[in-house]
Amino acid sequence: MKASALLLFLCCSLPVLGQQTKKTAVVFDCDCTDPVASQYATAVRDLLASSPRYYLANEAEEKGTDGKISLYNWHLKVVSLDSSIEHDGTATAFSVVLLLGNSLFMSHEIQTCGANRVSYCASTTVSFMDRYLSAK
Repeated sequence: MKASALLLFLCCSLPVLGQQTKKTAVVFDCDCTDPVASQYATAVRDLLASSPRYYLANEAEEKGTDGKISLYNWHLKVVSLDSSIEHDGTATAFSVVLLLGNSLFMSHEIQTCGANRVSYCASTTVSFMDRYLSAK
């Protein structure tokens, strides 16, 4: 009887142990031309690539087999502007937009970032997206 119960337990629990949580695809598009923004874009891509919840979707994954853009991918779109007083590339301002598909607006945030805080700013952007997506 105990052996049967043990076998039943193992059979039911092994498939659960082997399952992995499905990661959410995120297309990241950054119009980041100033020096701080370029570093920020790299940091966001690195965070998405190493995330346990998200993965950085590429153009091939963004489009379906019919060549049309998927309406169900999350898009993180960022536009930057050098906000330093002398436009010397020491600070930037970001407009961060979260879209469903390529055009359905979901949320927005404005950030400013100095050259010495690039990693923090990138993690703030991913946290912004994470807060929104985990609430849904």
